[in-house]
Amino acid sequence: MTWTAVPRAGPAAFFPAEIPKSDAAQGNERLYYRRGPARDFAISGHWFGKHEAVRARTHGFPSVRASAMSLTADPDAVVYIVDDDPATRRSVAALVDSRGARTMEFASAEEFLAAAHDRMYGCLVLDVRMKGMSGLDLQQRLLEQRIGLPVIVITGYGDIPMAVQAMKAGAVSLLTKPCDPDRLWENILTALDRCRAVRTAREQREALVSRLMTLTDDERAVLAGVMAGSPNKKIARDLDIGLRTVELRRSRLMKKIGVGSLAELIQAVVLAGLPWEESQISASKE
Repeated sequence: MTWTAVPRAGPAAFFPAEIPKSDAAQGNERLYYRRGPARDFAISGHWFGKHEAVRARTHGFPSVRASAMSLTADPDAVVYIVDDDPATRRSVAALVDSRGARTMEFASAEEFLAAAHDRMYGCLVLDVRMKGMSGLDLQQRLLEQRIGLPVIVITGYGDIPMAVQAMKAGAVSLLTKPCDPDRLWENILTALDRCRAVRTAREQREALVSRLMTLTDDERAVLAGVMAGSPNKKIARDLDIGLRTVELRRSRLMKKIGVGSLAELIQAVVLAGLPWEESQISASKE
């Protein structure tokens, strides 16, 4: 597959740019620059059987950015739309649906909070001012419940102070009503990328925890010594075992965890977020 960038106005030869299939498939980005007047450019092509188009406003030195990730949304992700204005909800949902992503609409913060859980995957498009619970209050409740959905705040001009508070609380972007569709979609994709990264990190952590849980008590004791920075000889003395036994247990636990070096072992344990205190060594000796 090849993505081709051409100007919307003027001859097609003005701005030829091709993105090889390998780059599109991997989601890599390439920037193309060419001196010229301000124009609207379209990047279009077929991806997953759907026609997509992205418009980029260019000025002076035009630039066009193309990537598979910027043109399509994660099919597993859901864009949650929370706004007490039905017209706004419908317009945002129509935009997202037209780009091939799934949506769920909520007329109030309370309605969304009742359905929220920590395994939600996607992003939240949130009006900052609503009847009842405000968007800012909802954002705080989600933080308290450790529901880490990236939040895109949309607001009216008079709600800017509240929107600034939402940004300080971790919202990924702020848009004012009425939202430019292309800009809103770009922000949604950025939020989905962040959610994808968080989910990947969580899955990696869960896999590491599962592997760490397969260690025997003896292997855990050796690991605790390693994490305390003790050399093998000291671990052997502390555990009252032979040096060769320490080396064998250390080799086995590294194989179980799936690491090949001390640096990788430490990184894996830290990523898993499990405590490995020296007290575990003494506890294993009793």
